[in-house]
Amino acid sequence: METYRCDTMSEGEVDKLLAVAIVAVLIEESAGLSIRPSKGRDGGAKWSIDHRRVSVGRRSILRTKSGRSANR
Repeated sequence: METYRCDTMSEGEVDKLLAVAIVAVLIEESAGLSIRPSKGRDGGAKWSIDHRRVSVGRRSILRTKSGRSANR
């Protein structure tokens, strides 16, 4: 795989590569395969979200939801 450097390329070559990249993204986007978030970006189960909250020093979901609201 080659690495392209824009400072050694002519302006026409850079424009062609940019156009090819844009067209490739648009074609894949129309197929619906490229922009979909991966499963790893999902939040996960409630217990894993709660565990991450507690591990960084925030209140657990149970404590957050069971607290009384100040204004009713």
